[in-house]
Amino acid sequence: MRVSMHSNVGLVGCARIIVEKMAQVEVGERVLVVTDYTYSSKRLANLVFETSIAQGAESAIINSPPPTGSFAAGSISPIAQAAADTSDAIFACTGAAFPLPVTRGLVKKGKRVMQMHFLNDDLVLRTVPIDLELLQRRANKLLTVLPHTQKVHMTSAEGSDLTFSLDGCKFALVYDGMCRQGEFDAVPAGAIGTLPVPYTGNGVIVIDGSVDGYGLVRSPIRLSIKDGQITKVEGDGPEAVWLDRAMKKQLVAGDKNANHWAEFVIGLNPSAQVCGSVLEDERHLGAVSIGWGRDTHLGGTFDSLSHGDASLVNPTITIDNVTIIEDGRPTRELS
Repeated sequence: MRVSMHSNVGLVGCARIIVEKMAQVEVGERVLVVTDYTYSSKRLANLVFETSIAQGAESAIINSPPPTGSFAAGSISPIAQAAADTSDAIFACTGAAFPLPVTRGLVKKGKRVMQMHFLNDDLVLRTVPIDLELLQRRANKLLTVLPHTQKVHMTSAEGSDLTFSLDGCKFALVYDGMCRQGEFDAVPAGAIGTLPVPYTGNGVIVIDGSVDGYGLVRSPIRLSIKDGQITKVEGDGPEAVWLDRAMKKQLVAGDKNANHWAEFVIGLNPSAQVCGSVLEDERHLGAVSIGWGRDTHLGGTFDSLSHGDASLVNPTITIDNVTIIEDGRPTRELS
């Protein structure tokens, strides 16, 4: 099913795309929808449950207490965990994300987990009915070439000029819109994230989109990067002051990896907007999101007390002298 990003399919149609095309639910499978009282799109959770039944799956929906702990460490209710352990596909329609240890534990058991936390109806209606085939082609291209990229050069009109290596990199997240057995994906689809090769980043990153915990950036923030560490935070607005103080406070307290440049994400969803929410910002087509601090929850080896994120709206990205994104727009090389 090829869906135009301009198609008005409604929540019912979105649920069908999520269940049939993204999670590929089949007849006879055991499907679990986990939701809670904090979830904003309760109708979507019910529609996913009903659509799974219509697909011929053995389906159940549990309204359980919200996940506890944090994204990096925590748990879900024992009843939800027990039901998930006996299911083939799990839809996490929860107000907070399933903690990564829970998701990874289910994936290790061969389950597939569709992360659907923080969603509201407007976000779903905008970002689900897109051209999934094109998104997946672009994602597959990145998954193929990035781990063999010796040199990435990222620039922007705002002044970004950074080089680093992804040779042999690990993927921190793969949200390509296809949730296969033994994998997890997310709604909205559309983000490929990697861990840059440690100590290879050098240059300048200018944040002109948003910063997690602060919101939209009105005055760009300039980050100086040397050997994979953020060495200076500059800018004319309160955003830069806020970020600089927060990072220095952690470093002074002995958190030596608080300024480690930890994550590089390319957005692929044509309907996602940069709005101040990491969930949507990192999926905006042609945008780049970066992370700093802890990367152990992403499969890396640098631990920290925190992990921060920020976005660049219209970068140009060249990998081994081939431009794949120019001023925030994918080139023919990424078609």
